[in-house]
Amino acid sequence: MSISIALTRIPVGAIVVDASGETLGKVIGAQPDHLIIEHGHFFPDDFEIPREAVVSADGSSVLLNLTIEEVAAAWPA
Repeated sequence: MSISIALTRIPVGAIVVDASGETLGKVIGAQPDHLIIEHGHFFPDDFEIPREAVVSADGSSVLLNLTIEEVAAAWPA
């Protein structure tokens, strides 16, 4: 089964939660094929998360099928 989520309808500022329930950051941009999220407070990093990693989304949060470790491994600093 394929879940289609319109990433462009996810608002800037929505909280991004990883597969283990940890808060990963917040949405700072949304494109048709990926989200741009900001992680960190003082020296934030930006990550592009592909559409396929988004499990669900509502007006205030986004749930991923990746853990923070998997995101960090895919997008090393």
